[in-house]
Amino acid sequence: MSKILLVDIDTEMQNVIREMLKEHSGQVEIMTSGDAKEVLNIVGNVNINMIIVDLKMPDFEDFEFLSALDQRYPHIPVIVTTAFGTPDIELRIKRYKSCLYFAKPVNAGVLKEKIYEELNLGVGGQIHGIGLPSFLQMSEMEKTTCTLRITSDEKVGLLYLVKGELIAADTGLKSGNEAAFEIVGWENAVIEIEKGAVKKKKDITMPLMNILMEALSIKDDRENREKEKKKREKKEKEKSKQKKTEDKTDGELELDAEEETGGKPGEDAPKKSDAVPGEILSASKSLRRKRIKTMTYAALLVVILSVAGWFSWVTILQPKIIKKKYDDVLISIGYQESLDEKYYILEDYVSNNPESPFLSGAKKKMVEIKRRILENDYKRAIAGVDRLPIDDDYNIKAKILYNEYLEKHPEGPHVEEIKQKISEIDEVLEEKRFTDIGEIPSDQYEVRLRAINDYVENHPEGRYIEEVTALKKEQAKAYYDVLKKQAEACEKEGDLHPCIQMCSKFIEDYPESPQASGVSVLMADMQAATIMAELKKSVEEDQLDYEGARAFYAEQMKQYEGEEVKKSIRMVLAKLDKQIERKKAWEKIYSESKDKGTDIDKRIQSLEAYMRNDASKPYYNAGEQLLAILNKEKQSIIKKEMLERERKKQEEERLRKIREEEERLETEKKSISAELESLGNGRYQVNAAGTVSDMKTGLLWNILDTRVELKKCLTYREANAYVDNLELGGYDDWRLPTSHELLMLLNTEPGFHDTGARRYWTSESYTKGFHDIANVIERTTDNTWRKSGTKLIECCTVRAVRP
Repeated sequence: MSKILLVDIDTEMQNVIREMLKEHSGQVEIMTSGDAKEVLNIVGNVNINMIIVDLKMPDFEDFEFLSALDQRYPHIPVIVTTAFGTPDIELRIKRYKSCLYFAKPVNAGVLKEKIYEELNLGVGGQIHGIGLPSFLQMSEMEKTTCTLRITSDEKVGLLYLVKGELIAADTGLKSGNEAAFEIVGWENAVIEIEKGAVKKKKDITMPLMNILMEALSIKDDRENREKEKKKREKKEKEKSKQKKTEDKTDGELELDAEEETGGKPGEDAPKKSDAVPGEILSASKSLRRKRIKTMTYAALLVVILSVAGWFSWVTILQPKIIKKKYDDVLISIGYQESLDEKYYILEDYVSNNPESPFLSGAKKKMVEIKRRILENDYKRAIAGVDRLPIDDDYNIKAKILYNEYLEKHPEGPHVEEIKQKISEIDEVLEEKRFTDIGEIPSDQYEVRLRAINDYVENHPEGRYIEEVTALKKEQAKAYYDVLKKQAEACEKEGDLHPCIQMCSKFIEDYPESPQASGVSVLMADMQAATIMAELKKSVEEDQLDYEGARAFYAEQMKQYEGEEVKKSIRMVLAKLDKQIERKKAWEKIYSESKDKGTDIDKRIQSLEAYMRNDASKPYYNAGEQLLAILNKEKQSIIKKEMLERERKKQEEERLRKIREEEERLETEKKSISAELESLGNGRYQVNAAGTVSDMKTGLLWNILDTRVELKKCLTYREANAYVDNLELGGYDDWRLPTSHELLMLLNTEPGFHDTGARRYWTSESYTKGFHDIANVIERTTDNTWRKSGTKLIECCTVRAVRP
């Protein structure tokens, strides 16, 4: 059974292919794979007869995959489809001998025909009316893939064809070329085509024409040997017979006569007594002459056929074979992208075919390819060096590339040019290093200095040594100016360590520059400032007051010998003395300001006078903060008085609104009570507590609904909360009415007071579908009431009732 592997084929296309092969479902098995990386593993373990692959976006990995298939499994046809094809992609795919290219959308009919052709579906049985050599040549032209079963008498052999190429042969005892020679030479061969090509390793290397000619030659040799053997046996038999004829008696001659007539004694043959010995001898001689004549004609025919075969071989077949072999070489080098591979193929052809008439053409092509190889290798070496970054490894890498060319082509046309370029490598490096110095921005001092030092170290006597030395002096002067500005920045930021390091680095990098002494003085000042900063930090960490700090600095004065440090400490001590005096003045005014027994305005005036006349900077901010506190305290007093007045005003307004609302509700109750009492017939009894008794139903109703009482409608949740919290008439068991209770109240005569409400909630709730629903009583267009359902989030009026 043939197996087709579908690689990354969408479901729709898989269904199309399955439908194509439906009639051969017993002969074909379809396998699928979603990843091209799995294919080589599958093919290595399963006998796959065809692969159909869809390339989504052909890339380098796809071509590597197709190349691997073509090289390792050339007998497996690969159908490649893609919707993203270009002429270049199509050309690359067609270079693989096992691949067939189809651009999408694929013509289903053409695809089906190609699948049937490659798998030989619908082809089978015996081939009649054509010899095996002719059938093999036709298969080669049509690029047929199949397995042939050849039988002759009791002999059986197998021939394996892949795209018309005979790749293997097997007779059971022999295989490869020997089996092919034997099978092709069989007489009366019967050809049977087996459906689907069997996976077989290639063990035949000769072209088909060579196999056919070799088989024919072997067959002719075998037939000639058999003919010679028969001829010798016949001659020996005739000699023996002639001798017997001359020596034997008449009885023996009579026996020969019987053999001449083909009869038996007594059956239409002359009787012994009637035979004439002279006639018998004459007939025997005549028979021998005929036999000799026949053998002569046969020998002559063999000679003619041999000469004709030799003439055909020399004038027709051999030139064709030689021409085809040369054409195959040209085709083979056409498929090769590497010039080296092209050259090796031609070199192999020239060495193995010294008598070929195409030898000069092959050698010319070798010369041209060799010339192109030399030029390409030269250009590749030059381009490779040009692409190299000119760094510390440039010298080694460039020499490696140049020497690769010299080793590969020691007699090449560009040897002297390469040697000249090797000698110029150091000059290139020097030029690059000098150019790099000029390209580095002047403000990148360290980078530029490294480049300068790198040049001086590697080219102490270089062409540009004077220019580089001058650049270093200019850089030292520029860097000194930058260093002075940076020192000011470090002082502002309060961290002098970076600038001290810069000074030290300057002295190290430019020890002989005129600016080195000035940098040393600057560094000493910054070191003293750093010591003072550390002393200050110690004072702050120990949280020393002015007196403690003064004692600390006085002690440090004894420990440091440097004049710069002592000078700085003396300045700090003078500042501390002033600060101690200011501290005492501040503490006094602070104490007076915090005395709440003194009037707030007086305290504020005293503090403001201090800040105008005596406050130093450290205490001025504290004075502002204290003044802000005092002002805030004053504002707090004023605000408190204002808030008290506002509170009283709001409380009066609240009480006024409550009284108005109570009056409104009382008015509503009286109005409704009067209306109900005017109805007569004694159905409704108005109670003093704001309730109404329905004498007909025995229910007690709130005389007001929420539309009148609250001036708003409620959701179902709010409605239940309202009745749960309602306390009226001495009762707290109020509830929502049922729909029947509301309809009895609103639809029966005499009707209850109309407040203008459109819908009333009932106590009846339930779930309908995906929603929670409650029944409501709503007003209709004819001003009657009916029951309906609505969502619990709707807004309706509540009229409370109790049993």
